[in-house]
Amino acid sequence: MAPDILPLLPADQNRRALLPFYEAYFSNYIEGTEFTLDESADIVFEQAVPQQRPLDAHDVLATYRITADIDEMRLTPQTGTELIELLKSRHAVLLGARPDTLPGAFKQQSNQADSTIFVAPDLVDGTLLRGFDEGTSLASPFARAVFLMFLVSEVRIIIPTVYRLNYLAALMATTHTENDNALIAALAFARKWAGRIDFSDRRTAEADLLRTNALRDAQEAEGAGVRLVLP
Repeated sequence: MAPDILPLLPADQNRRALLPFYEAYFSNYIEGTEFTLDESADIVFEQAVPQQRPLDAHDVLATYRITADIDEMRLTPQTGTELIELLKSRHAVLLGARPDTLPGAFKQQSNQADSTIFVAPDLVDGTLLRGFDEGTSLASPFARAVFLMFLVSEVRIIIPTVYRLNYLAALMATTHTENDNALIAALAFARKWAGRIDFSDRRTAEADLLRTNALRDAQEAEGAGVRLVLP
């Protein structure tokens, strides 16, 4: 697994100033928490919580606060136990406004999506511990990112709205066929795309998002033959 190296440029700190905001926006959107970019900006930067959707707004704001925290993002688990502790602490923040979801605790009931049956509640800890050990041999940062993304079913690499079906199809292929080529390719392309977007301010970022079709509805784009393209 050897994707193109994305060099760190001197201007990257400014170019990526708003990256956590767009990470929070897209990661919530793909899970069904849909706001416009302006609504999301009001929630994150003005703490303007829409009265009709306070819980959804908290999800977006909490995601931003985690991804915008440089010290938090530098935390790297060295053991499976540390990974579990980190997951639980971030889950407690992300879903802090939803006590019914047991923030900071793993699920207590089985769940599935269509034909995909997820790990049974009593096997979650063991799966994460064993999975983390399996991934320690990976040397490439990108390889580790892909492996942990599949293990945890979360991803920091931005998945824009238009790319949702590609991402989910790649996950399904890996789950049901044990062939991870599609997932690696999908995440490598998303990584390359995100690395070329100018996130220095909303004007430049959203011009890039429009130009690359990132904000298009995935189903509508699929029917129209529209794809995510590189800036």
